[in-house]
Amino acid sequence: AKVLENSSLSIDDLTYDTAGSEPVISTKLGLSKGKIEAYVRKTSAQSSYLVQTPTTTASIRGTTFTVYGNGSVLVW
Repeated sequence: AKVLENSSLSIDDLTYDTAGSEPVISTKLGLSKGKIEAYVRKTSAQSSYLVQTPTTTASIRGTTFTVYGNGSVLVW
């Protein structure tokens, strides 16, 4: 992930569980201002990758994305 200048990002949850047949990864980021760009590779169905802004929650699965602090989300 790339956090761009003048951004405020928190890591609210980051867990990695290998107890089952596939690893389960849970990631929850808080973006209060600025911009984050990243590529998230596809993981198990139980895994989650969330980016929360003051107005939006984006759930990401196996894609490249940009999330802005104002709630805009770009996916490609």
